[in-house]
Amino acid sequence: MMSLFRKAEPQFPTAPPPRAPTQAGLKRVAVSALLILIAAVLTLSVGAIIMGEVWDFVSNLDEFKVDLGLPRAELPNWARPAIALDLKRTAGLSGAHSIFEPGVVKKIAAAYAASHWVLKVNYVKRVFPNSIEIGLTLREPSASVYIGDASYLVDREGVLLSRRFYRWPSDSERLPTIVPTGRVTPCSPGRKWRDESVQAGVGLLRLLREYGIVKKLKIATIDVSNFRGVHDRKKSEITIWNESGTHIKWGRFAADKRPGEVDDLVKLQNLLTVVKREGPDLPDIKYVDVRWTNPYQMRKGQKAEHTMAALR
Repeated sequence: MMSLFRKAEPQFPTAPPPRAPTQAGLKRVAVSALLILIAAVLTLSVGAIIMGEVWDFVSNLDEFKVDLGLPRAELPNWARPAIALDLKRTAGLSGAHSIFEPGVVKKIAAAYAASHWVLKVNYVKRVFPNSIEIGLTLREPSASVYIGDASYLVDREGVLLSRRFYRWPSDSERLPTIVPTGRVTPCSPGRKWRDESVQAGVGLLRLLREYGIVKKLKIATIDVSNFRGVHDRKKSEITIWNESGTHIKWGRFAADKRPGEVDDLVKLQNLLTVVKREGPDLPDIKYVDVRWTNPYQMRKGQKAEHTMAALR
């Protein structure tokens, strides 16, 4: 028999539809987030302040301070003790400074670089707990410039060195002498000599030292008194003399590009060829002329017309 009644389907509960967040709820969330952020910032700020105060306290302890006005210097034998005091005065550094002071290394380097007697600041470094080590290259006597009855010390760049701070070398440390033209007047100590003849002599001496010629030939004098042919245009403008009395006719200075003479490196090679043949200090040679492609020499005690020897 067919039933007239339908079997009831099981009923399950359903979730209510989501409600849109209210303005008050959003405000509570924003306020909570802001409070958390403020708390974090305050915590970091307080921590930074505390750490900063601790660092300031520690870095300013006497254990970490050095008196920049009392440098201890190890000086070369040609420098007088007064140069250390002048370096201190020029640098203008004084008082106790912490080795942790910001910018103290750059400050010290810039101060010493301003001195006339400092060629180069090699390094400035902190040494724990309370020292600062400074490495300087001082200007060093390289030659003497002879004017009239007076001699003046100069360094490799032609800077005039003060006798207050530099010792004259002993005979065993004899420096070459540069003889400029008669129109030269000394510059102020600590300044570079502007006279062209002095600079020509200094530059040639620098070249000869670079190749070991000064010690090998025992160079005594670089005579630039005929610079630019001021006395005689037919004669060598620069003449080099060594301790045995040999002179080398070098010719014009390097910056003079007039045609006729070979350049300085060829002149140097010509000279080295003679040294190799005749010995280091050229004891038997009266003079060597290195100005030409085929240089020549003359021996002592012989006439020029019989002793001119081309060096090929």
